[in-house]
Parts: sequence; C-alpha cells; structure tokens
Amino acid sequence: MALIECPECGQNVSDRAAACPNCGYPVSAMIEKQKKDIDDLYDLGCKYLYGIGMPKDIDIGIEYLRKAAEQGHSKAQYSLGVMYAQGEKVKQDFSKAAEWFSKAAEQGNGSAQLKLAYMYQDGEGVPRSYEKFFEWYQKAAEHGTADMQYEVGAIYNDGKENVPRNYEKAAEWWSKAAKQGHEDAQWRLGFLYYFGDGVPKNYERAVEWWLKAAEQGSTAAQIYLGDAYENGKGVPQSYEKAIEWYRRAGDAYSRQRIAEIWKLLE
Repeated sequence: MALIECPECGQNVSDRAAACPNCGYPVSAMIEKQKKDIDDLYDLGCKYLYGIGMPKDIDIGIEYLRKAAEQGHSKAQYSLGVMYAQGEKVKQDFSKAAEWFSKAAEQGNGSAQLKLAYMYQDGEGVPRSYEKFFEWYQKAAEHGTADMQYEVGAIYNDGKENVPRNYEKAAEWWSKAAKQGHEDAQWRLGFLYYFGDGVPKNYERAVEWWLKAAEQGSTAAQIYLGDAYENGKGVPQSYEKAIEWYRRAGDAYSRQRIAEIWKLLE
C-alpha cells in the first residue's frame, strides 16, 4: 500500500481506496495524473540535457531526471545508471550506477537488468557474483534477444560455476531462441530431442530442428541430418539423402561417411 496526495484537496489517500474520503476525487485518476507528472519530469530532464526546444543545461536536466527517478520512473533510473556507469555528464561512480540500475531492474526494465547482470559479472559497483549475474541475465533474456536466450540455455546445458546442469531448462531456453530462428539453438535443441536429454526422445522432432538449422547453413545440423538419413532415424533410410547432406556439410567427417556409404553400395 502507498499513499498518494489528492490533487484536489491535498489529503493523503491510500492507493487501494476507490476515492478520496474527503472530496471524492477518484484514486485511479490520481494515479494516472501522478504517472503523467513523473513522465513530464523525465521528458523535461531529457530536453534540458540535450537542448531540445530549450537551452541546454546539464545540471537542471540531471535534477529533473533525478526527481523522476526518485518517484519510480524506470527510464529515468536507467538513464542515471548509464550516466554514472560511463561518467557521462556526471563523475563516474559504479556504486551509484548499480544502485539506479537495480531500482529500474526491479521494475522489469530489461536494459537495466542486463546492465546490472554485467556489473555483477565484472564486480563493478557490486561484489562479483556469478549467481547474481545469471539471475539478472536470465530475467533480461525473458524479453531479450534470441542470442541471450541461447546463452541462458547454454549455461544450463553445460553447468557453470554455481549454476547446476539442467537439460530441461536448456531445452526450454533453446526452444525460445530456436522459434526466433536462432541457428545454434535449433541444432542443439534437435540434439536434446535425439538423445532425450531434458525432453522426451523424439527422432522426428530432432530432424525437424536440424532441418531448420541446416537450411541456414549449420554444418553441425547438416552432419546430423546425414547421419539421420544414413541410419533411418526420424526419417526413412536413404543413402542418397545422407550423401546429399554430408556433401553440403563438406567437412572431413562427412567426406569419410560418403566414402563408407559408396563402399557399401559397391
């Protein structure tokens, strides 16, 4: 519960109330007005910082940003974090950067979550902690790029420092990345299906993901497809198809497999 000052009569009112008990002003309208006021502070700060529509004044701009940040504006919090981390317009201070990134990150700001993760990884402004790095990196990856989601999956697949190996989690994260077209996530997800690590063993699903990755040029996926066709796992057995995929892979192992197949066919 938080108290909001009623703009109509000035009385403090619970944000869980329906209306101000003194004047009847709706609390929902108070909250919307408060958000707009904070947004205005942030916008004004940016305009002063960069001289947009008014004379450039860094000190005033930072003051407005700080006011917005102190009232919970996550973009303002993130902006201050960046400024302190880079020493841009303020004296560099990693502790203050981490403090502001943390406030924004707690509100779900993905950019702040990623910055905070790297600060924990490098021990800048906070004690170095791989666990905290991974905690925040994983949160950022929830609404981040396929590359980030792939990396989370790789950490779970390999097990790293204090993160235990977890094939189910690896499959979950690689699936997120694979659905966005991430080539490595696709062939590695196929690998999990092929061996039944973290997911039910399913040769057909493995082949589906390998095909997607192979069509993007993944040598690993092309080799696995060649093997699948050679041995008839997940697809009808076909030496012709096996040779086709081995040729597309073009590595030493694939050339060896082609030679072995030709011997069988002689």
